[in-house]
Amino acid sequence: MYGSQDSLLQRLSATTRAGSITVQKVIDIDNILLASINKKYRVSQAGGKWILTRQYRDMKKLLTMVSKKGRLDPPYRIDIQMQTFIDIDNPVKCIQDSLQAAGIIDDDMNVLQLNVTKQPLPKGQPGRLVVYVGTV
Repeated sequence: MYGSQDSLLQRLSATTRAGSITVQKVIDIDNILLASINKKYRVSQAGGKWILTRQYRDMKKLLTMVSKKGRLDPPYRIDIQMQTFIDIDNPVKCIQDSLQAAGIIDDDMNVLQLNVTKQPLPKGQPGRLVVYVGTV
């Protein structure tokens, strides 16, 4: 499931018409319980405003801290490989927000290609997350 950076470069080259491609492995973390977009917001007790949940904030902070630094120029291609029990699309927004907070991408609206691969795990079991970011 977790291919080398070379195999990712080959896949990117096969799907991109642009000249040169820059790819970086920016996150590689084991023993992680990924946050779900379903738990991104909660309603505050004081005022009824929507606020980010502690789980989402903590996940974003963790992913931002472990991300390898170095900004890439847009537009972007993101390749996410994960082992998890949650839905395949649930952690994607948190991952993109973390890449932006870490300064790797300037804005997630500049992501033109997104590839997400999931290896399912039993519910509650920690998994793995590997993220590559490339320019297209």
